[in-house]
Order: sequence, then C-alpha cells, then structure tokens
Amino acid sequence: MKTVEEFIDEIKGSAELQDELKAIKDKYALERFLQNNDCGASADDFANYVKSKSEGELDDDAAENVAGGYPVFPY
Repeated sequence: MKTVEEFIDEIKGSAELQDELKAIKDKYALERFLQNNDCGASADDFANYVKSKSEGELDDDAAENVAGGYPVFPY
C-alpha cells in the first residue's frame, strides 16, 4: 500500500490521475479513488496532508473546492 506522500508523488506525474482527482466531488468518491489506487490513507488523512502542504492564499479553484466541502489536491 502507498502512503499519502507516495501517492501524491504518483499523481504529480500522471495527467490521468490528476484528471480523476479533479473530478472528485465528495468524500466517498475520494475514498474510492484512494482504494482503487492502492493508497492506504483515508479521505480525511489525504485532505489533511494536502491542507498541511498548502501555503499562502488559495487560488480560485482551491477556494471553490474548499467551499464545496472537500479540499482537493492543488495543482
């Protein structure tokens, strides 16, 4: 199983995974995405990790994701 950090590195190198992640609209879809890609993290763990690595002001897309209820990986 991949850690959150390992999986994010994989996402950074894959346009396909980035597109899949951008399409995620809720926590349950994120859980399925993580499981389908052999990541052992929960959706909350993933979101908390991403949030901890984000710095500065949010761009419009990131702000929309947070406003929508679930932060997604910033690109």
